[in-house]
Amino acid sequence: MTTVNDVLTLEEVTFSYGSIHAVRSLSLRVPYGRVVGLIGPNGSGKSTTLRLAAGLLKPDTGQATFDGCDPNELSVRTKSKLAFAPDVPTGFDHLTVAEYVRFYAALQGAGSDYVARTERIASLWRLDGFRNRYLGELNHGNRRKVAIITAAALLRPVTFIDEAINGLDPETVLSLEAMVHEIQGRGRSFLIATQNVDFAERLCDVVYLIVDGKVFAEGSPSQLRSEYEAPDLIGVFAKVGFAATPEEISDALGGSSSE
Repeated sequence: MTTVNDVLTLEEVTFSYGSIHAVRSLSLRVPYGRVVGLIGPNGSGKSTTLRLAAGLLKPDTGQATFDGCDPNELSVRTKSKLAFAPDVPTGFDHLTVAEYVRFYAALQGAGSDYVARTERIASLWRLDGFRNRYLGELNHGNRRKVAIITAAALLRPVTFIDEAINGLDPETVLSLEAMVHEIQGRGRSFLIATQNVDFAERLCDVVYLIVDGKVFAEGSPSQLRSEYEAPDLIGVFAKVGFAATPEEISDALGGSSSE
């Protein structure tokens, strides 16, 4: 149920790609000023859930609500409160990084200081030398950096980041965590999909463990550790049976004897 403290909610949402059920009766909340994580294995429905929350997909059933409105029916002015960082920016390989930033700024109606803000972050993330390179020439990690910077630098009330640290080097991951905390400290929210459990545990106030399009567990990292009597979220995965045990690995390899 939506509360006055929530910027975003999904209530009993389902979504299918033809005969494939990607999201099944899924509910979640993103409170104002909080970082919420979606974690789960490949094909669990994280990216689809993110797109439903952002209004990029329309639920088959259930209700998505952003700031009291259906995100699929928001006005342009209200949609300007959202920012979305996809896995990689696609369809713009013919633009240089600088051209893409200016295009994105115009598309989003960003403020006059937006481009300068992206350039400062890009410098911290060691993208200075790529300013005049075409997006199509960049490796996956650097395209990820461009996607995240252009979205996060908008400083919108809520930012969605898909596959948050996929392809990023360790120093950029640390810088990303610092940037998210800084933006959160200014009262903004994040909904982040990631497969990296350690990253989610460090960064998120609340995490949703999604398996087969359903929420299997939810809560703060400390709550989940306590509930499942695990030392960390990796341990929670093991406790609920979504990670193979050493015994299962040994059995799959045919026992412990060596040839």
